[in-house]
Amino acid sequence: MKEWLLFVVKNLVNHPDRVKVEEREENGRLTLVLEVDPEDRGRIIGRQGKTANAIRTLAGASGKSVNIEIAE
Repeated sequence: MKEWLLFVVKNLVNHPDRVKVEEREENGRLTLVLEVDPEDRGRIIGRQGKTANAIRTLAGASGKSVNIEIAE
């Protein structure tokens, strides 16, 4: 899942070399913490959070319980 998220996000941002994903697992739920360059944060969130919600929806389609957080 981490590799998939890296692939998707790196293709959306202007600074793909600054994309980092940290995995955490708590109570059987996977949390992916996404860090991007401050200039790219708005690009990942999208208007009214639509891009971030789309990424979360696709991650959830894997059948696994996944939470994606965007670090500030």
